Formats: sequence, structure tokens, C-alpha cells
Amino acid sequence: HIKVAYHKDGGSTHCIRFANEKDSEIENHEGVWFIGPLVGYNGFRTPELREKLMTHDFGSESVGFKDSRHKVNFDRTRDDSNDGSHNMVEGFDSGYDQ
Repeated sequence: HIKVAYHKDGGSTHCIRFANEKDSEIENHEGVWFIGPLVGYNGFRTPELREKLMTHDFGSESVGFKDSRHKVNFDRTRDDSNDGSHNMVEGFDSGYDQ
């Protein structure tokens, strides 16, 4: 499993991001990492539910795995340099779909 951190700031702002070393101090009431099932793009209960999420207006925020942002965000996770210079999987094309 990958580690992600979920933040809730107030009643309406939420953020899910990849966890880093600072997140080792778990802040939830159980004090342990929550390990949930992974849901793929095609794993939503219904296509209508997925479409509702993908087309919802979040204002200035967005869903990171929308078609228009998926490649950029996926490439960012594969590069540990923060400047695009270190592709951790050489030759892998995240824009290619079989």
C-alpha cells in the first residue's frame, strides 16, 4: 500500500496527499495507519457515481486523477527530485494506455 495523508481544515476543506516522513506521528484517534481498500478509476460502484465526482465543481480545487490532470500528477509521484530531473522508472510512459 502507498501511504497517503488526509487533512480536514474546518468543515469544508479536505486534502489527500502522499505521506512523507513528517506524517509518521499519526494524529488520528486510533494512533495507527488506516489501511483501506484501493479503488481504481473503474472501481467505483457505478459509472454515474464516478462521473458525478469527476464533474463536480470544487471551485479552485480539483480531483487529482481527473483525465486532464492524471499524467501530470502521476509523473510527479514518480520523480523524487521535485524538479522533474529524476524519473524513478526509466522508460515508463504514464501517458500510454494499453
